[in-house]
Amino acid sequence: MYVAIYASVACSPADEPTALKLESVKEPEGGEQQALRVYRELSEAWLKMGHYRIAEHFAERALVIGSSALGEESLDFAEMLDRMATIHAKRQEFDRELNVREKLLSLKTKALGDQHPEVVGAIRGVANAHRHAGSLELASEMLEKARASATQLMGAEHKEVADIYDDMAEAVKRKQPDVAQGLYEKAKSMRLKLFGEVHVDVAQSLANLAVLHIQRRSYKEGMELYYKALNIRIKASGRNHPDVAKAYYDVCVAHRGMNSHDRAQVLCQRALAVGLEVLGENHPDIADTYNMYGNIFAHLHSNQKAAECFEKALAIKRRLLGDGHLEVAQSYNNLAIVRVAEGAFDRALALNEKALQVGSKDNKEDNLEAIRSYSNMGLVYQKQGLDKIALDMFLKAVDIMQRMFGETHPGSASIYSNIAIIHKKLGSYGEAVSMYELALPLKVKFLGEEHLDVARTRKEMAGACTKLGDYAKAWPLYEQALAQIINKRGKDHSEVADTLTEMAAAKNSEGAHDEATKLLERALSIKLSLADQQSDVSAVYSGLAETYFAQGQHERALELHKKALESTMRQGEEDNIQSAVCYENIAKVHIKLEAWDMARPPLERALDLRVKALGEDHVDVASTCDSLAGVLRQLGESKKALDLYERVLPVRMQALGAEHPEVARIHDAIAALHVALGSHDHALEPMAKALAIRQKELGEQHPELAEMHIALAEAFAREGALGPAEKEYESALAIRLKAHGEDHPSVAEIHAGIGKLHAQHGESELAAAMQEHIRTARAYSALGNTCKTQGSYEQAWEFYERALALWVKVLGDDPHPDIAGVYDAMAFMHKDRGAYSSSQELHQKALDILLQVHGDSHMDVARSYRNLAVVHSLRGFYDIALQKYQKVLDMLHHLCSQEDPEVANAYSGMATTLAHKGERERALELQEKALAIRLKAFGADDSRVADSYHEMATVLCESGSHERARELYESALAIRERACGERSAEVARTYHSMAMLHAELGDSGRAMELHQMALQIQLNKLGPQSLEVANSYLGIAALHLDAGSDDEALKSFQAGLSIQQKILGEKHPDVARTCANLARLHFSKGNFDSAWELDHMARSTMPRQAQDLLHDDLFSL
Repeated sequence: MYVAIYASVACSPADEPTALKLESVKEPEGGEQQALRVYRELSEAWLKMGHYRIAEHFAERALVIGSSALGEESLDFAEMLDRMATIHAKRQEFDRELNVREKLLSLKTKALGDQHPEVVGAIRGVANAHRHAGSLELASEMLEKARASATQLMGAEHKEVADIYDDMAEAVKRKQPDVAQGLYEKAKSMRLKLFGEVHVDVAQSLANLAVLHIQRRSYKEGMELYYKALNIRIKASGRNHPDVAKAYYDVCVAHRGMNSHDRAQVLCQRALAVGLEVLGENHPDIADTYNMYGNIFAHLHSNQKAAECFEKALAIKRRLLGDGHLEVAQSYNNLAIVRVAEGAFDRALALNEKALQVGSKDNKEDNLEAIRSYSNMGLVYQKQGLDKIALDMFLKAVDIMQRMFGETHPGSASIYSNIAIIHKKLGSYGEAVSMYELALPLKVKFLGEEHLDVARTRKEMAGACTKLGDYAKAWPLYEQALAQIINKRGKDHSEVADTLTEMAAAKNSEGAHDEATKLLERALSIKLSLADQQSDVSAVYSGLAETYFAQGQHERALELHKKALESTMRQGEEDNIQSAVCYENIAKVHIKLEAWDMARPPLERALDLRVKALGEDHVDVASTCDSLAGVLRQLGESKKALDLYERVLPVRMQALGAEHPEVARIHDAIAALHVALGSHDHALEPMAKALAIRQKELGEQHPELAEMHIALAEAFAREGALGPAEKEYESALAIRLKAHGEDHPSVAEIHAGIGKLHAQHGESELAAAMQEHIRTARAYSALGNTCKTQGSYEQAWEFYERALALWVKVLGDDPHPDIAGVYDAMAFMHKDRGAYSSSQELHQKALDILLQVHGDSHMDVARSYRNLAVVHSLRGFYDIALQKYQKVLDMLHHLCSQEDPEVANAYSGMATTLAHKGERERALELQEKALAIRLKAFGADDSRVADSYHEMATVLCESGSHERARELYESALAIRERACGERSAEVARTYHSMAMLHAELGDSGRAMELHQMALQIQLNKLGPQSLEVANSYLGIAALHLDAGSDDEALKSFQAGLSIQQKILGEKHPDVARTCANLARLHFSKGNFDSAWELDHMARSTMPRQAQDLLHDDLFSL
């Protein structure tokens, strides 16, 4: 029967699911006891062989039979539970392990009592399960309890106590290595007394201590301990033993850490030979050894051998652990590293993606292999020049690292450095310095002050500081790095010369050219003394050339750049990237001298070299194309220049994002070349794209944008598009009016351009003058809208009044839609400030004008009625508001389809009014109608769909359906983040509403977090003088008040009140409410004068019938 079962399992195909392999196994004959004995022995046998899935299968069957045959409270059943827990631990199923260990502890405690050695072992088992699951503090507490019990029951020098000390060290070694070392030393001392020097337990103690040294990068000390452990194991167990194979493996790890890869290879070969002989091919330890062998071959650039080893490890892991195991993900990640080394980037990314999928199948998404996958993918994208995508990958890796281990894990340092490198390449030098500041102390802590990687990080950080112009910070970093490299390498090493060259570049940036020259001469002397490294001299010659170039000695710079090129060519490196750099440097000097025909050949040669080395779509190839296009443009070869810029554009967009300033510059260049070639219609699109990017970068009213609007206007004019041309001129006019006033020459220039535009279309001088007034009026209206958005209400009001005055000058009493537009804009301002009566009056004026102009069957008239409905609703005149909304819907029935977004707007407004009346069910029905229209009109990812979700959530909050409201707010948030950007004002509004919901649910921590997130965005996007900022301060104040943090509440209330008073005025009801809340707070703190003053202010502001909203009279006592 044994033979049948072994054969059935062992011969099953490796890719066949475990369940199918084992279902065909027949039950052992001879009754329950016989079956139980067979299954127990089989689970033990497969466990020893490392076939954990098969062992688990037989262990499960044994437990099922044992439950009825032995009873679940018997000690034999406990032994089976112990084996199952061990299997779960081997499979890294730590939650399941913990569950079984806790059952085992309960069973043994019940059977044997608290004070029994086996119960101590069970406590230790539960503690280690907690440790495996990451609950280290709880594990440490339980292990201390186990140690105390074991000491009492078995004596302080018992083997079990030593084992517990090892477990305790394991629980703290990551965060407290010094404590762990003390515990390991204690266990070692006990074992030496118990067993003498030649014992496997003593060898284990030495290996444990070695791991600590390796963790600290003290490879030499770790290696010595590993060798001692190895010798003991050989003496104790003989050369052919699994423990000896593991010992060879451990020593191999130490050598690899010391970069002794040749020695590591020999040891790994021994580990593999012994392991294969005693364990066979299908064992987890063999898979681990193949993985190590693969890593060694990868480092030695033997990619084919590395791939073979990794593939063998992968096959074993899949066979033993299944496709969904985390160690399978590890093997995919290992293979990906080889594919990167081969330049097969797509295959590498596919393997990393596969590792991510495997890692998240049965495990939490936060795991070490996910960190490796994202880090590897970041490196791949970085090699391809796709820096923005690479940055996203590294940020994901570091995010998981921080969630798992906090910010001070040693693995974070290299990721921080990679992020810093990308920020440097993208020109974000401040962010790069911040990342280096995170990486450097970690490297110092875990590698030691004198490690070369620490010196190199200091050097890289100094380079970023130099780019920021922070020479005072950069220079000490350079000097420290140089001293460390000299100490490690010697004063005449090539890396010393490279460092001197970089320091010279910093001195050149600072303008200290004489000091730069001295540094470079010192570097050159070192390089020339190293006969086998002549090719490196080119970098020094280039550095000297840059020094002369910065001083205006262009001919001398050119001579040295040519010398640098000759240096690379002498070494047979004519076709490498360094040669391309030399050619580009030569071209740069010719460009400075405006010798365009001389600049062209070296740039063309550089481009050929870069394409050959990197491929057509690399970001560095795009940079060379960019430079060559600029030269061709100067030579008048517009078509060739245009072709190159169009080749550059998609690469830059992918690398930097579609809205980067560099992308705008390329759009500008393409537009200019289309104009030069006479294809004016093709120039319009790139001009408009460049303008949109600059507007987002600088703000719509930035003075620099006026020129871009004018250029676009002229392009439209050439195409005969009078309307769009005039619109662009008006935008330019608004910018210059704000910047310079009406009498500035640049404003007159725009008027002249518009006059010329109208003259071309045959307009009279009188008509042109009238148009000039109209344009200026519209410009003032646009300025008013901008100021209102920014919270500058007084300035906005001034611009609106100027616009009205010009309209009166042009039209007298004649009605015009633009005048209605100004009245509406002023009405919206009154509404924002709570002056609803004045708002209603101005909206009515706008409606009267529009009725005169259009009659009562026009879309603008319907919108005007809707504006009035909104104000009536805010004033509490809900029935009048509903009548207005109904009129709007009746008009829209004749004006547009019933699926038009305007109908949705009317439904939404009517729903808000009904909700205020308490008719929430009907309100939700209308909101759902509005949502259906918006989904059909705009799609699921439009911000207007998010508006519907947000409005529905607000109604649900008021009706107490908080969970459904939360879901809708989250849907709105997800859409707004995608449609408007994660740092948009719309996202901030959603955060604010979600904060109010969480506050109502009593989750004040999450509410505070959301309010703070909203506030940060609002301050950035809306400025400090915004009502939305005020509302966030007041929400934060309320949370502080509830938490008893009166001082913090006071600060936030005062910040909110200050903004409210500035925008709404002293007499607004919202100001009164805030004053009343502040009064109550001051009263509770004993500040009676301040409390009285604020309470008086609140009561004198609000109408008497509304004063019941305030607190009871504070001073009635």
